[in-house]
Amino acid sequence: MPVCRSKLPPTCDDDAMPESAMTDEEFKKRLNRLRVSLLLVWLSVTFCVAYFARDLSVVIFDRPLGFWMAAQGSVLVFLAIVWTYALTVNHWEKQTLAAHAQTTLEE
Repeated sequence: MPVCRSKLPPTCDDDAMPESAMTDEEFKKRLNRLRVSLLLVWLSVTFCVAYFARDLSVVIFDRPLGFWMAAQGSVLVFLAIVWTYALTVNHWEKQTLAAHAQTTLEE
């Protein structure tokens, strides 16, 4: 007997996978896309901000804005990248485990 934990009306059949379940292939595909996109963000923050930092002429606390962006801003972006990666991959791993549990129950 399949168990539906959806908030939608109970219209599950035996072969249906829950909406949130994800296969291994789909997980790997999404993980690679996430890695590439976050690496592109990392590259753009690291090199573009450092390259164009001299052009920013705003002064904050006796230092140019480019200094603050290159020194502290990039570190905050790196922390946001790590945080985004960790939360997203944890969510996807739970979905993959749900798919494995569903296929195990069906067998």
